[in-house]
Amino acid sequence: MKQRRSAQGSRGSARDKVVKRQLTKTRAHLISTKERFKKFLKYLLISGGVAIFAAVLFGAIILHQAEVCRFPRYEVCETFEYTIDLAWPMPQLPQSQFEQGKVRRVTGGQLHMLNISQDYGTYRVVADDDPGLSTIKFEVCNRAQDKFWLTRMTALRAENVQVDRLGEQTWMVDLHLVSETSGTPGGTVSCRRADVTVTIPTACMFEETLMHVEVDRGNVYMSNISTNFDTVTLYNTNGLLKADDVTGVRMNMNTSIGQVEADTVSAHLLFLQARVSEGVVTGKNLALFSSDNATTCNSTWTFPEGFPKRPEYGIETVVCDKEDGKLTVDTRGDEGLIIDLARFGGGSISHVNKIGETIMKLRACYDFSGTYDIKSDLISVKHFSSPRMVLNPERDVYNKDVYIREEPRQWYREYLGSKSTHRMGEICQMGSGAQFMPAGFEPQNWTLEARSIETGLITLEIYEPETEDDVPPADASAAPRAAARAALAA
Repeated sequence: MKQRRSAQGSRGSARDKVVKRQLTKTRAHLISTKERFKKFLKYLLISGGVAIFAAVLFGAIILHQAEVCRFPRYEVCETFEYTIDLAWPMPQLPQSQFEQGKVRRVTGGQLHMLNISQDYGTYRVVADDDPGLSTIKFEVCNRAQDKFWLTRMTALRAENVQVDRLGEQTWMVDLHLVSETSGTPGGTVSCRRADVTVTIPTACMFEETLMHVEVDRGNVYMSNISTNFDTVTLYNTNGLLKADDVTGVRMNMNTSIGQVEADTVSAHLLFLQARVSEGVVTGKNLALFSSDNATTCNSTWTFPEGFPKRPEYGIETVVCDKEDGKLTVDTRGDEGLIIDLARFGGGSISHVNKIGETIMKLRACYDFSGTYDIKSDLISVKHFSSPRMVLNPERDVYNKDVYIREEPRQWYREYLGSKSTHRMGEICQMGSGAQFMPAGFEPQNWTLEARSIETGLITLEIYEPETEDDVPPADASAAPRAAARAALAA
């Protein structure tokens, strides 16, 4: 029995030793795994920190390079001039004057095209009212990261071209001011920009001149240009196109994702476009005027009495039919307000956008007289007309002026659907406001067409054609009209 018990005890102690060794190995393995996990976690934290630091450093470098490319540190300003000589013997080449190895001043004949272009920078076009000036001045400030390019970025070039004018071939001049610029840090042209101010002499005749200002990324400002260019084109991809107090037969403002602002612009044909989504168009005080329709022109010849009927003695008179002006707004659109127009008229209006909100404000009769046709999934036509105080033809016993209250006048009439996706009507026609206008006023047959192709809200706000003189002083009913005028001005 003792031997059996001792054998069982020895087997139990052996099992205990095996279990103890296994526990020891397991504990050692757990400790080793824990240490390895700590090392991995430490390595992961260090690697993550290094990666975050590298990302922040890389982003800072990119931002620094972008800012450096936006405003390079080296700058040189230079001036170019073109003098218009109407007596220039065409087709003789324009005369160029060189300074420091490049053309600075050019003298030549009448301009056919004034072309100004670059990829990155700004343009500012202003006018000089001095009647004795006939020189277009270009003040250019070149900026670059490399001094070598400062005087090699911008060049002025003039060339003679033959154009068709009134059926005859005539020699004129095309003038180009081109700057090689770029807002990107890489490539053959990198980190260069040019800020250009163009001064136009208003005393010169530009009725047959095309003006084209183009910058890929940058702003274009044009202000106080009363000279009547044949065509003015402002073009960019991203940035602000702004025209303030500008006149032209044809005015074209074209952007992709930038912003178009037209304020106090007069033109026969006015075109405002945002080619890609996110582009925004705003305009106010846009005046359209009629012009000759070139396709209807007829010429007649008269000869003074007693002179032979030969061409050298004849007097040619060209008569053309008049064509109304037109405003065209074309945008791709985006969410939110993408078109805001106030006080526009003098001709027909055509507007198309894909999506987005459109607001159009006009004063009946003064701005627009004709019919409107609006198609969109959401349409709002608002009419602002307040009670008036008019003079009573019968005076009181004290022979004083007495004013009586008049009901609000209706300045539009709708034909189709107040809640439809298609609404049509008329503004300031006989029976819809024109009868209230002073003697001599003639309603026009202009058209206003607005379309939202996919989805959007089009709002047309019609204001009564009143001025401050129409309302007597201290008239309590003037408050609503004053509020309406303030809303229209805003």
